[in-house]
Amino acid sequence: MLTALSKVSLNNKIELGNRHYDVKASRDIQVVAESKFEGSKNFFAFESHAEFMNFIRNQHESEPHKCNFYEIVESNQKSFWYLDVDAVFTKFEESMEQDLSPETLIKTVKSNVVSFLTDINLETAYEDILILESSNSLKTSFHVIIRGAWVTENSSVRKQLYHLFIQWLKENGKETGFLDSAVYGGWQNFRTIYSTKWSTFEKGRRYMKPHADNRDVADVEYFLTYLEGNERVIGNSHLPQLQIAESEYRILKHKKQSDKLHNETFNSKTIDRDLLIENIENAYQEEIVGRPHDESIEFYVKCIPNGNKNADKVMNDANDTKVRTLYEGQPWVVWWSVGAAIHRAVKESIKLNPKDDVTVSEELNATGLGIFWKWSDNSSKSDKWMVEKTWQGYQTNYRESGYNLGTLRRLAKLCNPQVFEFNYEAFEDFSPYSEVIERYISDPWVKPYPRCNQLFEKSPMGTGKSVAVSQHIITFKPNRVICLSPRQSFASNFVGNLNSNLEGHHNRDEKPFHFVNYADLMKEGDFSCWYRHPYIVIQMESLFKIGNGRFKEYDLFVCDEIESNLKTFTSSTMLTPIDKQPSLNRLELNMAMFQKLVQSSKQCIYLDAFLTRRTIDIINDIVPFSKGNAIIRINEREVESKNATIYKHSENFENAMMKKLATGEKIMVFWSSKQHGINFESTMRKKLPGIRCKFYHADADCFLDDDLTDVNDSWGNLDCVMYTSKVTVGVNFTNPVNYAFTLPYEFALVSGHETCTTSADNNDKFNFALALQIDS
Repeated sequence: MLTALSKVSLNNKIELGNRHYDVKASRDIQVVAESKFEGSKNFFAFESHAEFMNFIRNQHESEPHKCNFYEIVESNQKSFWYLDVDAVFTKFEESMEQDLSPETLIKTVKSNVVSFLTDINLETAYEDILILESSNSLKTSFHVIIRGAWVTENSSVRKQLYHLFIQWLKENGKETGFLDSAVYGGWQNFRTIYSTKWSTFEKGRRYMKPHADNRDVADVEYFLTYLEGNERVIGNSHLPQLQIAESEYRILKHKKQSDKLHNETFNSKTIDRDLLIENIENAYQEEIVGRPHDESIEFYVKCIPNGNKNADKVMNDANDTKVRTLYEGQPWVVWWSVGAAIHRAVKESIKLNPKDDVTVSEELNATGLGIFWKWSDNSSKSDKWMVEKTWQGYQTNYRESGYNLGTLRRLAKLCNPQVFEFNYEAFEDFSPYSEVIERYISDPWVKPYPRCNQLFEKSPMGTGKSVAVSQHIITFKPNRVICLSPRQSFASNFVGNLNSNLEGHHNRDEKPFHFVNYADLMKEGDFSCWYRHPYIVIQMESLFKIGNGRFKEYDLFVCDEIESNLKTFTSSTMLTPIDKQPSLNRLELNMAMFQKLVQSSKQCIYLDAFLTRRTIDIINDIVPFSKGNAIIRINEREVESKNATIYKHSENFENAMMKKLATGEKIMVFWSSKQHGINFESTMRKKLPGIRCKFYHADADCFLDDDLTDVNDSWGNLDCVMYTSKVTVGVNFTNPVNYAFTLPYEFALVSGHETCTTSADNNDKFNFALALQIDS
């Protein structure tokens, strides 16, 4: 076997080492293949189809999830004719008379192909039609390979056959909507037998398997370019002339796109005020969320494009201010968002057509508007002028700017106030793992971490979980350690603490421990050499960067704040394109690398004060637990309860903070709203110009991040430290200076309650105040 070492060049040649092989002419190469794994492409050249088949079998038997192979068919290459059939099951099709089951559809397609080819004098027997199936409960999907005594000369012939087949189906009143016309291009990748599309999710893998009708056919005969025993070459001159104009085919193609759009988005009867919570069948779920449908609120809200970033305006439109309940019918944001989703699909369909084909764009746009009309029938916004004005607004103002989870979560709570009332007992039910659970009470610090493959530590804040990581490294002297961070600010703080605690200590090779922050390597332009640093802290969203062929197994893999780390997989940033490689999927690559670290590291340590059953289940799915390889330690040390002060209005809270600062008290403030924090800082500096204050938020001076390496030093002389959620995870501050620790939330969290209590585990010298704005 010859393995390609670089991409295919523009002249359609494959470079193997210092030699070049012509894809279609070389005698040395009989078949060329492509593999798509973990977002990267690799090309392979084989001296025979049998060799390629053996390679596929071996891969499928040893590591099936890596069996992602495609046979490459060039435009001028001879091959058998083939079809690609897809029929998606949706709730709208349950009432349809046609049977879309694999057995019925396969039988129908094979019968139609035999009849069609017989009519145009191309002899083909029923047993010559091979089926590679990859259906599941959501769709019938299969490839059709038409073998026989003849082969097609090039892609033009294959496309002509397809057009003739469509024409024949129409003339005979047959269904045409399940055939894919986009599989006859100049460089066609045809998924091979036993292969699946690359996916990090096991449920998302669908392997191409031979249909039962073809059980006696040799595997090698499923290759399109394996032509042994087929001597007759069919060109366009051997085929009947098309009786239908090319423009009509474009109309058919666009009708198919419109029908698909219709089926994916039209369900006007189920739209009601609970739409965000249940009964959403979103056609874009895998594109947007990157994972199969589940029942979580995160799935629902992320499947709907951002309706309006101004949540307050949306909520005023969506609910009755007198009784604080939703109007009957759709909430405004749901109605708007569905329209945006339809418009997005229309834009994507228009992109597939020539830019100068104005007629097609107008037809697709009219189709989308028609579907939006039907959505609107069940909405209070069904007036003609409102629907048309909104649709025109999408065309002039709409732009893809991510998915505003916060806005939609608040609206979801309005739709269903119980949606966030979790059953915490079930959430923290670790009973299925009782055999590996170890309970203890610290006095006051956590016990030293033992050596085992999978170690979980659930311990209250302030019990030294992070410090114990340094002690563990000093004791066992690992040569390679990687630590994950949910945010850059946490990475900076974590690196500073580790290096401070490890100063003067060495590993087994007598080399000093010294951690580096991946973000610092990026600033220095040195990230390509990350593998030279055996001790590294890296942010979750950048994990894919260490999968560039230089990856080596680690002795220790640390996930401090594991809950926040895993939560990053649901962030909108995970869905952003990778610079200079927009075709790669950041989410899938990062999830694959996380899984690789869990599986390959000699020891994994997961730390969190609020460790959940869900997280343990995720890791157990990756590396099944046993009594010898996993320990879940739960520190049952009681946390001292403290009182919380509630201010009815934010103005009262801000005035109280001003008085504390004016009398010499030092305060630390967490703002849930960046803008409110900026406003408070501006007012504070005007009224108290001598106050020393720093405010950390997403748009602050980037040099402020350097402070987080050692906040004991950088915050020690400040009167006021303020930050948003940008730095709330994992920043350890142990300076004994007396701070009044405050957490204001500048939006309504509680309604109808005048008082509440909370608890805190801060040092006794910290006064703890909670400010809530309560709507009367």
